[in-house]
Amino acid sequence: MMDRPQMTLRQVFWLFVNSRFIITLVFIPQLRELHYTQDIIPALLLSFPMELLIGIVFVILWSRYPNHTLIEYSRLILGRWIGPIIGLLYISYFIFNTAITVRVFDEFLATRFFINTPLEVIELGILLIAAYVLYCGLEVLGRCADLLVPIIFLGLLLVIALALPQANWRQVVPTWETSLPEMLLSNFPGATRWNEYTWMAMVIPFISNKKHLQRAVYMGIGFNRLFWIILMVPIVAIFGSGIVGNLQFPTYELVEIISVGQFLERIDALVLGLWVFGAFLKIAIFYYAAVFGASQWFGMNRIRPIILPMGMIIFTLSLLLFSNVVELRNLGKSLTFFDFTFVVVIPLIMLLIHYSKKRIRAADNGNT
Repeated sequence: MMDRPQMTLRQVFWLFVNSRFIITLVFIPQLRELHYTQDIIPALLLSFPMELLIGIVFVILWSRYPNHTLIEYSRLILGRWIGPIIGLLYISYFIFNTAITVRVFDEFLATRFFINTPLEVIELGILLIAAYVLYCGLEVLGRCADLLVPIIFLGLLLVIALALPQANWRQVVPTWETSLPEMLLSNFPGATRWNEYTWMAMVIPFISNKKHLQRAVYMGIGFNRLFWIILMVPIVAIFGSGIVGNLQFPTYELVEIISVGQFLERIDALVLGLWVFGAFLKIAIFYYAAVFGASQWFGMNRIRPIILPMGMIIFTLSLLLFSNVVELRNLGKSLTFFDFTFVVVIPLIMLLIHYSKKRIRAADNGNT
């Protein structure tokens, strides 16, 4: 019998908001996807209802199968043949997302801080730390999130506050040159990137208080959207719509221009610390989803025997996926359909089949 770890709803909330925010904190793809960045405020506000709608399918599934993981209820809904295939696809999805996060983590550090350090050393270091946390258990990861994520967001607020004096707010006064269909289209990739629903589907059975889960998820989406506005609007206001889309790491560029009284400058270490903490938590939770999913798929009672082998797969894949940051960006542009399939299409199909089976059973019971 596999051990049943426990997590509080607050810990899951912090993991959820951090996982969605931390990667895009570095790249901020929305600044490239929106054609007129001066319309950033209405575009960000418009994306909020889209993100809420995309999350509804998984939330309903969780309410129907509160004591089962994604691997388990895919078998219950789709049967003994198709269910395991879908489960295997999701395990591969977890591995792929972990590898991408590790490589983004590596590229940022290697480009800005550890220029002469081999990629393999950085990646191996973060994966070994994540593997150690998984050995300690899911509860330890939850406690880390409880401690670190509030620090990450408070640190981010400090960075933004220090940069605000250099903002030109006329740069973010909406021109409405972007039409509503264009805004919807530009927000669609970002809305489908909420792959956090997939790893949450692996830890739902372990949440000690599921009563307010739906509220916590929607609050997490709103929390992320609020911080996106707090971060992205000042970035556009400081750099201008003509420059901001060409910045490689916009948040880091923001930190570089901070100067308070000529004595508080070059606070790069603050961003480095925030990024390392946040990326570690995102890597660890997707790593856990991959390991736990694989253990359930193979019918194993313990996850520890496959933690290191799974880590080696992730390590190898992260090195093979792309050779530089340009390829990484290009890959990100092509992931919209990929994410949409796993976040929306497959869960929606499972939900429809669930209700179809329920209706058929109800009709059969009525006939008897």
